[in-house]
Amino acid sequence: MRIFDYGCVKKGSLQLSINAIVILIMAMVVLGLGLGFIRNLFDRGETNLIKVIDNNQLKNKATYNEPFTLDSKISLKQGASSYILVGVFNKDTSSKTISVKLTGCKNKNGNPINTNANTGSNVGTGGSNDNADASLDIVFPGEITLKSNEATGFQGLVSVGKAIPTGSYLCTIEVQDETNGASREVLYTGSLVVEVTG
Repeated sequence: MRIFDYGCVKKGSLQLSINAIVILIMAMVVLGLGLGFIRNLFDRGETNLIKVIDNNQLKNKATYNEPFTLDSKISLKQGASSYILVGVFNKDTSSKTISVKLTGCKNKNGNPINTNANTGSNVGTGGSNDNADASLDIVFPGEITLKSNEATGFQGLVSVGKAIPTGSYLCTIEVQDETNGASREVLYTGSLVVEVTG
């Protein structure tokens, strides 16, 4: 008389092994799909930060008397990003095609630092910077045409590289008239202080 049937145990362990492999494969597929979804969500989220918005959404709206409004200060940790709001009002009697651009940033000693304005990145179209860890970048949407006495807002993206030293940086932002193509005229200039913390 046998107490244990070893043939049954072998079949059970083989079935358990196949089930474990199937579950492991399914878990890896679900994990891969989840990671892909999250990555896509973050990529889309950053792009959505760079857009043209209604002037009424701005806390500091652009008006005839104050045609260029700009957040004056932003604090970010190294390696972080946030949005910035800019308002523009067209005081001219005709339509203008305008763009908002970063023209450069300086540290507290007045020395220029690495930005997307001086590295050849596509400012206003979300271009990337090869030296992003040592850069402070501000990107705005591309050109927009404003009718006479019309205002709009721009939501741009401020990104601080991981290798940027902590401290204050003064960045210059311009509104340029792109109506005549190559002969760009600076309509307004403003300053933004970016406070970088560790």
